[in-house]
Amino acid sequence: MKRFILLIAVVIGFLGTINGQTYYNMWRGNGNSGKPEWISNLSTRTDDQVSGIQFTTANSCRGFVNVNGRWGFLKPNSSLAPISLSNIIAGMPSATMGIEGWLATEGITVRKLWDTTTNTLDLQTSGTKSTIIARGDTEGFDIISQNRKIYLVGKVGVGFSGADIASQLHVKDGYITNEDSNIKTCFGITTQTDRSWVGTITENGMYVGANFKKTLYMAPNGKIYVGFNDGQIPTVRTELMNKYSIFVKQGILSEDYAIAPASSWADFVFNRGYNLPLIQEVESFIQANKHLPDVPSAKQVAEEGYSQHEMNKILLQKIEELTLYTIQQQKEIDALKTQLQESNK
Repeated sequence: MKRFILLIAVVIGFLGTINGQTYYNMWRGNGNSGKPEWISNLSTRTDDQVSGIQFTTANSCRGFVNVNGRWGFLKPNSSLAPISLSNIIAGMPSATMGIEGWLATEGITVRKLWDTTTNTLDLQTSGTKSTIIARGDTEGFDIISQNRKIYLVGKVGVGFSGADIASQLHVKDGYITNEDSNIKTCFGITTQTDRSWVGTITENGMYVGANFKKTLYMAPNGKIYVGFNDGQIPTVRTELMNKYSIFVKQGILSEDYAIAPASSWADFVFNRGYNLPLIQEVESFIQANKHLPDVPSAKQVAEEGYSQHEMNKILLQKIEELTLYTIQQQKEIDALKTQLQESNK
């Protein structure tokens, strides 16, 4: 009977009604004043509209659960009112718990609490290394910034872990892709794994430059333009684009210049069956055309340009023909000398 009366007294002391509002207070020990620990309604007032429970130690609120079932914990010496933190958490519909200050734990596992879900996100630290692991993430692990800015301070390794790296960004077993407006630029290792690759992997060209100035343009058809601006490239004639691979504006300065082996050269002039034009025929051609036979005219060069290899071959052909003319003339001179000597005897 005494226990029953005591229970009734505790319940009456715990619950009461003032101005039609339910309130409750729990203190440690007898009495209700001067106690450093207690449990009360969220705003610590018994006559307001706020629902929830707060927990107090050393005369300071340490945490609470509000009417929506969201838990809140305040940091030591906090100046934030419990009801303020409760309102902040209430503004985040997905939040179950809000913590002011730091949370110290050996690890955290985040998981959708469904029986059929195995995907977890683990945050853990051990020794001198910290790790974030996404397990079972068949669709990938996304890090998203609404203002499109993500900062990583320190050296970053991609595709491996546990190794010290010298560069700020080190990617292993893969390549780096930059994409915008359906244009993809790639930097990495080719499938042959014995050479590097820098370029586009879409049907787009690529500029290489310095100081925001375009120096070189690589077209999607494999042609290379050096010193051209955007408006000058289309002015190159189609037949030249189809014939050559590299186009240089304003020329090239080089200490040496080599031409790869070619299939033809001008030594055919010295073949036994070569038809050396008569010198009179050459003279007639020059008078009619104002240039040597087989040599492109000034107009043709101005309009179409010329091949360095072909021009070298043509010039050598003319030198060899001139040599044959000289030999022929020398034979005629020697014959005339002989005739002159015979006539003077």
